[in-house]
Amino acid sequence: DHLAVTRGTATTGRNIARAWAGHQAQVQKLIGADVSTIVALGRTYGLVTPGTSLLVLESLDQHLEYDIEPPASRPLLRNDFHDYRRRTRESAEAKEARQIETVVSMWQQRIEWWETDFHALRSKKQREPAAKIAESDFYGGGGGSDGLVAPGGAPAPRSQRAAAPAMMDVMSDEGGDREYASFDDESVDVGEVAKEMGGEPTAQASIRIQPWSPDTPYLHAMKAAGPRAAYDVYLQSRPEFALSPAFFLDCSDFLLANEQHDVGLRVLSNLLELALDDPALLRMYAWRMQQAGELDQAVEVLQRVLQSRDDEPQSHRDLALALEQRWQRDHDPADAVRAMELLYAVIKRTWDRFPEIEIIALMELNRLIHLAGAAGIEPPAEVDPRLIRRLDLDVRISMSWDADLTDVDLHVFEPTGEHAYYGHNRTEIGGLVSRDFREGYGPEEYVLRKSDPGEYTIKTHYYGSHQQTIAGACTVIVTVFTNYARANEQRQVLTLRLERASDQVLVGTIAIAP
Repeated sequence: DHLAVTRGTATTGRNIARAWAGHQAQVQKLIGADVSTIVALGRTYGLVTPGTSLLVLESLDQHLEYDIEPPASRPLLRNDFHDYRRRTRESAEAKEARQIETVVSMWQQRIEWWETDFHALRSKKQREPAAKIAESDFYGGGGGSDGLVAPGGAPAPRSQRAAAPAMMDVMSDEGGDREYASFDDESVDVGEVAKEMGGEPTAQASIRIQPWSPDTPYLHAMKAAGPRAAYDVYLQSRPEFALSPAFFLDCSDFLLANEQHDVGLRVLSNLLELALDDPALLRMYAWRMQQAGELDQAVEVLQRVLQSRDDEPQSHRDLALALEQRWQRDHDPADAVRAMELLYAVIKRTWDRFPEIEIIALMELNRLIHLAGAAGIEPPAEVDPRLIRRLDLDVRISMSWDADLTDVDLHVFEPTGEHAYYGHNRTEIGGLVSRDFREGYGPEEYVLRKSDPGEYTIKTHYYGSHQQTIAGACTVIVTVFTNYARANEQRQVLTLRLERASDQVLVGTIAIAP
């Protein structure tokens, strides 16, 4: 009798717990909680929820595949499950430790670049005769050359694209002959110089972004009708272009730029109706919402992208940048901390398709650590202290795009006449272009610690794509900073569309005063 009472009490307790958990799952769904919260409830209490299914599991492989712990009634299987999980965790921790060491090494190289006074080196080189190198050697005819720059400064053939050399190539055209020289590791601490001058060096800069204006019949009609009647023109054109994401992007951009904010957002929302689960369309939508200042909606959509594309570093980075922007608006420390965690997730994982993306994320993480620290917010404890150092810049340009298996290139023309891009990734004044990503998304970046006065022209080049998607054209977002990670930082963003391979588009210019 005692045993029957005990069993009955246990059964009743489980039923009450499951009933409570079912109620909690409904509440979490109504308030829009993260799917993982509802899934955890379902797994813990044996419930079928919107994020779980009813499963019959027998073998260890099945339990591991669905990441469901075997019940206590099967102790041997349960022990095997936990033993496998432990070994997997230890292997992952060892892999992460190796990755961090690799990133620390890359970060030290970036710091050495940042500490180098390229202007002093340039003055020194101008006083010394440069050692001549045969053009055939530099362009790939000398046996072991990477052949990164084609004659005349044109992009190197795609077959010759390789990791750009660590040395910096100095070009001059005196007398019609090209001369090339290499910079050594000689450097000075510019930060110490700045301290002696009474503050950090800053650039007196202005950014001029070229407005994106596609040549389409519906936009011509909207412009002719004027802002007040533009929405009517959109409605008239919609039946003909309703299956084109570009149509909704162009029309919403026009309306938003002409103070038709609510209507522009309504038009933009049609993107989500075309393909609710397409990451490219979701990214397009979120980027446009960020530009429109609708950060809550952008964050929500980018969280959906991350859930479906956790294996892509860009999903973590996009959400981090949106959260960082919302933190600066709302001052919620949780957004800043979550953004730092997401950027560090990019840094501590290996990404075979996107080598050295960790350094781009690390530049952004250190800027955020600096900003958050001023507000009394500490970085996550897991961040390796060897990776914490703010590298402020006169100029930083980053470019991302929404299409997988697609190659878009960033080009910057410096006032000295040098052309910085994937094939000439180090310039005489210290401009640095990141690794060339040929299989989608980016980001690619151009960074410059200390600028020369004059105009910096930014262009983007659509090299080609191997993917056909509902999104059609490739959407590119370019973010331009001056005085990056400094108190007087300026930032402008342009989202544009590249229709065909070989399209070259002027993004804008940065004017640096003497």
